[in-house]
This record gives sequence, C-alpha cells and structure tokens, in this order.
Amino acid sequence: MALAVRQLVEAWTAESNGKAEVVCVEGSAIDAVSALGISRGHITAITAAHALQWLTWAGASGGAFGRRRGTALGRFGAWWLVAALGGISNDWPTNPDVLGALASELQWFWWDAAEPVLGWQLQLAVELPAEGLAWAISARDAT
Repeated sequence: MALAVRQLVEAWTAESNGKAEVVCVEGSAIDAVSALGISRGHITAITAAHALQWLTWAGASGGAFGRRRGTALGRFGAWWLVAALGGISNDWPTNPDVLGALASELQWFWWDAAEPVLGWQLQLAVELPAEGLAWAISARDAT
C-alpha cells in the first residue's frame, strides 16, 4: 500500500518539493491519522467515488514543479492503490467490477489537521472493517 501511494504522488516527491507518509494500524481511521502525529483536526466520511476522484487528481497532477502526468495515469494509480488495499494487486489486471466492489467495501475519509491548505495535498484515511485495519495517507507539495 505504501508503495502504491508513493507511486501515485511520485511527481510531487521526485520532481518537486513534496513528501508522502502512509501508516497502517489495527483500528479506526482516527487511529491511523493519530499515528501520523496529528493530535487535532477534522475527519469526515466520503464516498468511494469521491475518494477515487481525489486519488486520480493526485496521480494526474505534477504538484508545484513536477510535470503533469495526466488523468489516465492518475486513474491507473488510483485503481492500483485500491487493489493494494484489498490485497489483490498480484491479480493484475483485475476486473473493474471487482475493483469497484472493493472500493465500495472500504470506508473512506478526508481529514485535515486544522491548518491552512498550502499547495497540493491529499489527506485520506481508509478503513477495511472486515480486517480491523486502517490506513492514513498524507501527501503534500507546496510552492
């Protein structure tokens, strides 16, 4: 999963000023965000479609100084990340219906640390309730 996130925002981290962090915990999305060192902020549930839009945007974007990679690559990165979350990335290529069902089984959240938004950021948390696992993603790039 961490590799899938790093590949998704590689233009931010390799071609610009960005950084990306990913944690996995046993517990909830709030536990995962807390594991990033966030002690206060906001978290709100979002739909799988909304989460995939954010992931696609991040993968397509070049960040502050990187080259824009385009929606097709962003979409691939979003699907690859969902496959990694569900443990099916070794079964690639995966049927799009399977990926859609998996994305819908996951519980998605947008979070922030109650700080101003500067530049590009992707701050998602996701829960896999059946496994009792949660991940938090913090990727950002600034000018």
